[in-house]
Amino acid sequence: MFRPPRAAAPAVALAVLLAGCSGDPSDDPVPEESRTSATGAVPASDGIAATTPPSGTEAPGRVGTSPPGPSASGSTAGASSRTRPPVGIPGGIPGAEPLTAVTEAALLALLTAEGEAGGQAYRIGPAAGEGWVVTVRVFDGARDVEVSPDGATVRSVTETTAGPETAALEITRVLVAEGAEVAVAEAPGDLRSAVLVQDGDWAYWDVSVDTPDGRRRVRVDVATGERF
Repeated sequence: MFRPPRAAAPAVALAVLLAGCSGDPSDDPVPEESRTSATGAVPASDGIAATTPPSGTEAPGRVGTSPPGPSASGSTAGASSRTRPPVGIPGGIPGAEPLTAVTEAALLALLTAEGEAGGQAYRIGPAAGEGWVVTVRVFDGARDVEVSPDGATVRSVTETTAGPETAALEITRVLVAEGAEVAVAEAPGDLRSAVLVQDGDWAYWDVSVDTPDGRRRVRVDVATGERF
């Protein structure tokens, strides 16, 4: 076997070193920090699962200004926001008007309450002062979770009794956030409340929306998502 002279080894090493120094800097791997910011991944915190927000959106709780809470007068109805919490129908309903800031806050409140209580929300409405009260079905009953007006912060958690209507959650295919979004697509405005109702063998989401023309009520079938 042919063996090159030992004197050639330093020359080979020098050639390899020079070749590495002359490489294109653009081929260098992207630093870990840059890769994280490029994907836009949002870390999990405060009980909210990690998610990658769609292009053009911001992560919940990172918006510069907090949206207003529920408005009985509907004075904020129709005022759209640039954010969207990762709940409801992915991508929204085609052709529907953008969600208002109040509706987005309500949807985020549902997500926040479910993360806090560890169950499935089946009712949301305005708190006595300001903010939201979300009722969540859990393994040993239910919890009333009071959430701030922007939907991001839990204020209190109270044990309560789960009503008989919660039996319908076992067959529910349309969650309360999805039912609420179907309702505001039918009646654009500010989501005020959504309640699970069971009438015999029939269950639906009873949703109230404050529109520019007044309060409207839309019912959404929990199995099919059909509104009526």
